[in-house]
Order: sequence, then C-alpha cells, then structure tokens
Amino acid sequence: MNRLKSVGEVLPGLALVVAMAIAANWIAELPFVKDSLRFSSLLIVILLGILLASVWKLPDLLGAGIKLAQKPILRWAVAGLGFRLTLQEVAAIGVPAIAVVCLGVTGSFLFCVWLGKILGLGEKLSLLLATGGAICGASAIVAADSVVEAEGKDAAVSLGIITLWGTVGIFLFPAVAKALGWGILLMD
Repeated sequence: MNRLKSVGEVLPGLALVVAMAIAANWIAELPFVKDSLRFSSLLIVILLGILLASVWKLPDLLGAGIKLAQKPILRWAVAGLGFRLTLQEVAAIGVPAIAVVCLGVTGSFLFCVWLGKILGLGEKLSLLLATGGAICGASAIVAADSVVEAEGKDAAVSLGIITLWGTVGIFLFPAVAKALGWGILLMD
C-alpha cells in the first residue's frame, strides 16, 4: 500500500541526509582534500554513509526520510544535473566530440549488457550495471531502477558494485595516469 508519508515521518531521515551532504561538501572544500586527495563530495558522502552505517545501527525513525532521499529526491537531483548543461556548452564541445561521447556511452552500455548475459547475470541486474557503468554511476542506477523495475537486491548489488569500482578507480586512475605520463589528466 503506497501512501504519502507525513512531514513528521520523513523529516528526521531527511535531516540526517542533508546534514551528511553539507558535511561532505564542507570536507570536499578543505584544502588538503580538494588539492591533494581530490575527493568529490559524492565520494565523501558515500564514505560517510559507509562509516555511519558501520558504527551505528540507524533507528527506524530515520528510514522513511532516507528512503525518500534515495528514490524521488535523488532522481530529481540527477535530472537537475542535466539542466545545468546549456546548449551553448554542448555546441562548444563540437559535433565530433559529441559523436564520440554518444558512441562511447552506447558501446559501453551494450558491452555491459552483453557481458552480463555471458556471465549469467539476470537481465535487470545487467541493465542496471550497464546503466551505472556507461552513464554516471550510482545516481544513474537509482534513476533507472524504477524503469527497469528490478528487485531490491538487484539495485543494491548494482549500487554496491558500481560504488566499489568507482572508488577503486578514484585511487587507481591517478597512479595509472601518472605511470603512463598522462599528467594533463591529473591537473598538475
């Protein structure tokens, strides 16, 4: 039975989510984090969430607000990211670059779906992993989850895998780029 939650039911969980987002943005702007670690506020809020869930059993009181933040609010936030991109910015990139991006995203998506089939993953799990891998990670998975209509475990597994590999990539990519002499990508 779907029913709207009252403000009192969602406020505690939303307050926690907002506090974590504010803390993550503040930490991301600290000189050491910004200049040396180069951690985004997204990575920091994920790490804060992992830390918080590891040391504290979240009370049921927070569940409704956290659930609201996970689904509709995050979907609107992902859509809002697209609104930040203007047509002038897209035009400045140029047609060849846009074509490469479109082909790259489409190719990555199709490859991930194919690989999921080869590995014997379910269709919905493969679609969620492909969406996260080809488009923009965890937020894309959350946004696509309602379209794919996957089981909760598929969404959780795909979020975990994409977050894990995204986190590994954050640490691994700078080392690989430096070893290959790709200094321009490291913003040196």
